[in-house]
Amino acid sequence: MSNSYDKEIIGEFDSQKRIFHLTAKNKIRVMDMEQLDELCMAVQTLLKKNAGSDRCYMIVDISKIIIDPSLAEPYGRKIRQIAQSCLYPDGLARYGFQITRLTVRLSDNENNNFHQNLFSTRKEAFDYINKIIACTQSEVPRL
Repeated sequence: MSNSYDKEIIGEFDSQKRIFHLTAKNKIRVMDMEQLDELCMAVQTLLKKNAGSDRCYMIVDISKIIIDPSLAEPYGRKIRQIAQSCLYPDGLARYGFQITRLTVRLSDNENNNFHQNLFSTRKEAFDYINKIIACTQSEVPRL
């Protein structure tokens, strides 16, 4: 079943590092719960299409996917659900404009660690995920 976001969101997947980069062709403005539900469904479908049933890392361009501040709380719940079911621990990084980062901060006042993954640039977000990958690989014993 397709929805209005299926053709708008873009997912780039690095299968070697298992990094899924989510952006959009044009700016997407999510203004109500129905749109938020559709967007989250489209993201999960794209994640599963690229990563299968395995976990991955995800980097989101929040300058292209803009959530209305009135949806901050439900957005926070939905993104945590996606992260818990599809991503590695601490495997989410987001980057974008300061105002969009503010909405993300509002989305989760209870969990300050959730804000450590907000960045100004794509490069900073990728550097964060690559650092997590490097730390994880150094902790895994080699056979």
